[in-house]
Amino acid sequence: MGNNETKSGIELNEIEPENEFTTSMEIFEDEQYKELDCNYLDFLKKLTLNYCYLKQLAISNLTEGCSTWKLYERMLSTNETIEKLTIGEITFHKTLSLSIFSGLTHNTNGTLKSLSFQKTTFKKESLSYFARYLAKTESLIELEFKNIQGAEFLLCLAEGLAKNQSIKTVRLYSSDQKPLFSKFYQYLLDYCPNLELIDYSSPRSSSTPAIFSNIKRMRNLKTINLPLQKLNSKATKSLITGLTCEEGENLQALTRLNISGCTKINPQQQSDLLQALAENCPNLKQLNLNYLDLSPKACDSLCLLIRKCTHLNTLYLRHNSLKANNIASIGEAICSIQNRELKRLDLSTYLFNQEMAIAMSEYFSKDQQLKALFLNNLHLQNGACGELLIQSLLKMKSLKFLSLNSSLINEQTSKALKQLIEEHQSLLTLDISNIKNLEKYSGLVLSGFQNKNCSISNLRFLQKNNPYFVIDQETVIHLQNFITSAHSLTDLYLSFNVCSKNEQSLKIMNSLHKQKNIKNLYLYLVDNRTVNENNVNSFVKLLNDCWNNLETLSVYGLVLQDGHFLTILNTIAKLFKNNGNETNNNNLTSNLNAFKKFKLCLRFKIITEQIVNALINILDTCPGFLIKGISFKDDPKFLIYDYLIQDKIERNFQLQNGIKNDLYKFFQRQILTDLQLNNIYFHSFWLKLWFAKIDTNQIIESLEKFCGNDNKVFNNLLVWIYSGISFDFEQTIGFNNTIGLQLNPLKKNISITFKMLFQENETKDFKIIHKNGKAVWVHRFVLAVRSQFFSQLLQNNNHANTYVDGSGLSFRALQLLVEFLYTNTIRFTKSDDISSLSDELKNINQYFKTSNKIKVNTEKYFLKNLVEIKDQYIDLNTCTIL
Repeated sequence: MGNNETKSGIELNEIEPENEFTTSMEIFEDEQYKELDCNYLDFLKKLTLNYCYLKQLAISNLTEGCSTWKLYERMLSTNETIEKLTIGEITFHKTLSLSIFSGLTHNTNGTLKSLSFQKTTFKKESLSYFARYLAKTESLIELEFKNIQGAEFLLCLAEGLAKNQSIKTVRLYSSDQKPLFSKFYQYLLDYCPNLELIDYSSPRSSSTPAIFSNIKRMRNLKTINLPLQKLNSKATKSLITGLTCEEGENLQALTRLNISGCTKINPQQQSDLLQALAENCPNLKQLNLNYLDLSPKACDSLCLLIRKCTHLNTLYLRHNSLKANNIASIGEAICSIQNRELKRLDLSTYLFNQEMAIAMSEYFSKDQQLKALFLNNLHLQNGACGELLIQSLLKMKSLKFLSLNSSLINEQTSKALKQLIEEHQSLLTLDISNIKNLEKYSGLVLSGFQNKNCSISNLRFLQKNNPYFVIDQETVIHLQNFITSAHSLTDLYLSFNVCSKNEQSLKIMNSLHKQKNIKNLYLYLVDNRTVNENNVNSFVKLLNDCWNNLETLSVYGLVLQDGHFLTILNTIAKLFKNNGNETNNNNLTSNLNAFKKFKLCLRFKIITEQIVNALINILDTCPGFLIKGISFKDDPKFLIYDYLIQDKIERNFQLQNGIKNDLYKFFQRQILTDLQLNNIYFHSFWLKLWFAKIDTNQIIESLEKFCGNDNKVFNNLLVWIYSGISFDFEQTIGFNNTIGLQLNPLKKNISITFKMLFQENETKDFKIIHKNGKAVWVHRFVLAVRSQFFSQLLQNNNHANTYVDGSGLSFRALQLLVEFLYTNTIRFTKSDDISSLSDELKNINQYFKTSNKIKVNTEKYFLKNLVEIKDQYIDLNTCTIL
């Protein structure tokens, strides 16, 4: 099995980072800190009054003697922005339930969408409050439960869900193997027809219960997720029954089914299940059949499904023991559909022989629509077979992504692969990670990238399956030649050993200095010992030489001594300082290009005052988001890591008692809150400061010193009293193609920057198309932070770059609206029909659902001043402030 795959069919390289556009807060309490209650309550009271843009809240470890329940009740009942609430490690007794659920029940703002309970116990007397909330809420969409205790709770939950019309997703993760769990799901399927997702992937029972027969009643069901389940004959029959509708009816909403690893399904039922999908699920888009060992009859049913489900875009058939004739039939079915949507196919298999090679090559040479193909784990050591297969890919003109991860090659296959690299005109991404025998033929394969006709821009050359992988001298030479001459590469994933005794790694690192085309570099450095001075110097040289070219630099695995760590940090600070000096000329385009998506993953022995000072030095030169992905964990090794899938940014600075005076500096450099537009956030930033025993008075004094007379800064703050005190700040923009801004201190920065951006056309990346065909270009992230409508649109589809306006606004009104989003002002001209435009702009909140602040300002402006402005002479150089 390849390093990027799991039996449930999820691949790391298939998962795009979740983009968050949130402000988060965590609140933890513990009885041992009751002596801090007085100061903590003062702080929390301030917090509850200033949480205007808080979107995620986590509350944990509330005890029976806790005196803060009423504060939480007040926060939850009046909050207008919280979208996700997580409650963990709490025992819900009567009083606490009354506070929490009363707060949620009385909140009529309708913002809470997701509610999660983790390691929570519900006392019997608390269930009535929970049930009452479930029955009344109309905004909640998603419920999640992890390790919940109490049999009565499940019954209460099921009954509450039956009365609720808004909840679409219920996830229940439990180690409880009792029949109660299955009965709950049975009740859920029988009485909750509005659910959109069934996820039965958590329990590891001896067999999956037969609970799916009523699926057909769930007209909104979009996803069925059953990976690795032991679907016996009875359970599979219930699933087939649930998917089989009456004549004239079907499951229009169902788009995704995952039954990967369900090896207990017998051959006849495999066929019946696929046939039921073909006949009743016309809008099926994703089907995961990995590791099923499909029977010949099931393959025939699969061909029928492919022909009938024309919206199918992703099909996983990994390790299914398919024969050559099965491949031929499936390929023929796929190619028989013109203008089909199937673009992603996985045919990875260990059973590769000459017949398979012929069948695959015949199919590949005919398919001119497939874009992504996974052929992992193929044994291509038979040169003729491998050559035939790879040469057929040259005829697949639409192919853009090819994975040969963990396959086995020989010299003849390598020559064919080199030819593919040189001649394929549309292939953009190639994954040759963990290929066996590649060290023997790497020179031959990599030389293909030196060809000027090579189109591949993204290469994955990782050896993560072997943690002690050491590249030999000959391979190093080939890698050096490849790195310095690969003209088309913009993204490179590379792994090699950098231990002290391996000087070969220095040669590879040094060759990277000369590569000027690579924009995104990901280095996975295998290292089980401390690196030496030469490694550090080479890395520093890489930073200096490539800083202006790189957009993303991710480095994982370095183990550093304090001095080496300081060297790298000081180098980074110097680079940002120099970059800032070069771009300090009011040239906005230069400023936007001055910052990188910089991710560094390091390990070190201990955090000293010098390291903290070095970090502060970096914060002095680059506000807010330089050291993405670094986390200083309270661990003997202080492992620093990055969340690769979610791309969440977490940094934890371990401060010793002697460094408390630097607290104010951290506040000063890190809390970048615009006091006019507090809901605007730039690049992901999440900072946690851990302290040993520190007097809460000192913390609050530092906060008040920073905040002055304006309490709004508390929007992004949290005091976490749990084994010390922690302050969390998060500033996120939520999109991959973010634009970094050179931030000025605090208050005036964002409004000034947005006004500058309004005139900056080169960096605008989103187009609003009017009904007359004309378009207005804007910045995606400006739309996201200034308009609730566009924020939701971009969160649902963060790849969107156009929007067709159907609001009915005139093109001139649309231009004025966009100007208002950037500048908070509207500039009329002499040629404008002010009366007509005013009537249109009165309703901009109705059309575009801009924030409440914009709505209030707009109404205030037009209702009070419109008549006066109509009678006034409009100066071309004057802005009318809304």
